[in-house]
Amino acid sequence: KDEMVHVQALLASSDMACEISGEGSFKHLPLLIEDVFCMCLKESVTNVVKHSEATTCTIQLENHPNEWRMIVRDDGVGLQHKLPARKKSGLIGMKERLEFVNGDLDITSSEGTVLTIAIPRIIYQKEGEVL
Repeated sequence: KDEMVHVQALLASSDMACEISGEGSFKHLPLLIEDVFCMCLKESVTNVVKHSEATTCTIQLENHPNEWRMIVRDDGVGLQHKLPARKKSGLIGMKERLEFVNGDLDITSSEGTVLTIAIPRIIYQKEGEVL
């Protein structure tokens, strides 16, 4: 909840509209999962503000039977070319955090950019061990 307030303020200060849906979907998340989603949200929105030239950013939170999903979408210029390594560090960090909880990051770009961040409800640490 606190991170959503921060993200909304960041987008507003950049003159970007912010649409959020599904906030009730992420009630009672395990603390580790909440932390990973918060870090990914912060990085995603920072990228939108810095690189997208968008006018609108939408954040959609979804609670599915097998996973939690967060979709961050902007209406900006998209990923028009391959990013230099120095500009990929945030995305690489996101992927590394998600790997820790068996999560996944999917990036699509055509008319704007869409980041889909999914974390399964069951996290396997070692073979046969469930958290």
